[in-house]
This record gives sequence, structure tokens and C-alpha cells, in this order.
Amino acid sequence: MDCEKHPSTEKRYRDLVSAILADEAREKGGPVKAKQLRDWFYQYNGSYFRSELKRPAIVIEELGEGNLGYCDTRKRRIVISPRTVNYPEMARRTLLHEMAHLVSRGHNAKYIAVLEVFQENGEEWAGKMIDLYRGNWIVKEEFGQVLHPRDLILDVLDQIMIGAAGKKLDFRTVKRSIADSLDMDVKDVDEYCPWLREDYNKMKRIYC
Repeated sequence: MDCEKHPSTEKRYRDLVSAILADEAREKGGPVKAKQLRDWFYQYNGSYFRSELKRPAIVIEELGEGNLGYCDTRKRRIVISPRTVNYPEMARRTLLHEMAHLVSRGHNAKYIAVLEVFQENGEEWAGKMIDLYRGNWIVKEEFGQVLHPRDLILDVLDQIMIGAAGKKLDFRTVKRSIADSLDMDVKDVDEYCPWLREDYNKMKRIYC
């Protein structure tokens, strides 16, 4: 079975990231201009990255629904949504989040190390992001639903096992598919999801 992404799960995961970036950051004061975003880049490149990041193109452009920002590591381009720049603090956090992707494309241990630098320098939202990527944080969503990040991973696992019903599906392939769906490294799945094999074995008995 080839690795495949699961859009519904990815959207839920992305919505959690957006919720953290937007938490207590909806005070209007914008719109923030592209020049301000570039000024912030220079400021934080110096204070958080020891001026080691090569400046990407930083633009304000429409993105898909729910996307606050996006980093194209191949083209070295950071895009911030026009909706995001209406809220300066949200725009600032989103820029930092995308700057971290210039260090690591995925939400792996290397990426988390950057978030830890943010947290150590007073960026409290980064601590919540770390917990999310490590699967420890319980998130209360906008409509009152309580969702643990583990649920997202189990949702992906359930979709994989249903899709492979009656077929032989090894655990390594499952981990690779989960990692691809949630933009993680396989080694991070091993580290943050020690319970996964047990759940895989349970579902395997049901579906396979």
C-alpha cells in the first residue's frame, strides 16, 4: 500500500495549529504590511536564529481556507494570508512559525528545537505548539469539542486500516503513511507515539 495523505485529518491538524497561533491574538491593529513582516524577519533572525537564515521572499497572498501562512522551502518563500495580517500578533506568530520551517520542513525534533528557543525567549504559544507536535496537549476547539492530538493519529490509522481491509499491511508502512499525513518524520512517530503498535495490532485483528 502506498503512503497517502488524508485531507480531513490534515485539515483538523492544521486547524489546531491555527487555533494556537490565533489564541489571544485577535486584537486588530493592522493590516500589517509586507515591509513590517520583513522587518520582523530581520529582528527574529538575529535574536532567535543567530542571523543564520537566508532571507526568503516574504509576501502577502491568499491561501486556502484556514491557512494563516505557508513556507515553500524549495522556493524559499513565506506567504502570509491577508486575513492574518489584520491581526498583528497573529501575523507575528505565524511568521515565526514559518521561519522555523526554513530550518526543518516537517514538524520533527529539529523543528521542535526551534520552538523551544522561541519558548525560552517568552513565546508562550510555542510551548503549546511543542505539546501539540508531541501529542500531549488537549485542545478545546472553537465549537467546544475537546480533541487530543492522539485522536488525529488514530483517525489516520483507522483510515489506513479500513483502506487495507483484507490485505497484508506491515507496521513500517503504517508509520510511514502516518508520518506523511501529519508532516512528521517516521522517527518522530516512534518517539511520540509509543502506544501506536498496540493500537495497530488491535485494528489489524479487526480489519485484516
